[in-house]
Amino acid sequence: GYFINPVDGTIKNNGSFVGQMLHLTRQKTIGGNVGGDHGSLSFYGLRYPTSPAPAFPSTGAVSCDDPNINNGDTYIDNIAGTSSLPMSCGMPIGPTASPYQFTFEGAGPGGGPTIIGTKCLIHASGNGNNRGQDEFSNNGIPVTINGGSNNPNPTLRVPNISRSDSVVTAPLFDGRTMDNSSAPAPIIGFLQLGVTETNLGGGGGGSQLLNAMILNVVGCNPSVPYPPSNPISAGGSSPIPVRLVQSP
Repeated sequence: GYFINPVDGTIKNNGSFVGQMLHLTRQKTIGGNVGGDHGSLSFYGLRYPTSPAPAFPSTGAVSCDDPNINNGDTYIDNIAGTSSLPMSCGMPIGPTASPYQFTFEGAGPGGGPTIIGTKCLIHASGNGNNRGQDEFSNNGIPVTINGGSNNPNPTLRVPNISRSDSVVTAPLFDGRTMDNSSAPAPIIGFLQLGVTETNLGGGGGGSQLLNAMILNVVGCNPSVPYPPSNPISAGGSSPIPVRLVQSP
């Protein structure tokens, strides 16, 4: 039930889930279980502060001209752009944590903000596969990345590239059920994900919002006091060694 053992920070199942695909849905209600079956997983959104402001790609980047981007919605902006907000092992996140506070979507259709930000992030011209975004292999380890036709760097529109805007780092916590008054939970590790596509399930009523391939994982040593001396940047260069991604 875990990627990381919350007791000692070790990687579960010898990391055999690396290279597998996750089907991700944003948690919509308070008090819900964020677990899933057969590769599905719910996630909580984070309410980012207005400062530091994320850096955005060129306005000419595919799907980054949506009027909701760079227009005050920090949840969208910190998906679409590169955030410099640091995160660390043991850092408290949750409904009552600040600034790392969970957000809950209301009842009814949702998912639009996640999709808007993610399409800009991966430079996809629409939802689904083959929309110009970079592609990740699922043929075992090492994972390979093929540059898409919409990659903003023309030199990366080739097979077997070693970096991609679609690669993100996601903090992990122990999966406890949260509500509006829950105490924060510590970060117990990080997943490195390659986001492959958006809106597979339509974006509403608990539907799947995006697919992402697991590229790497790192656990936190719970005996190390917080805050540590080496916070992890939420954007830019990956804090996780990309040893499982094939270089050219």
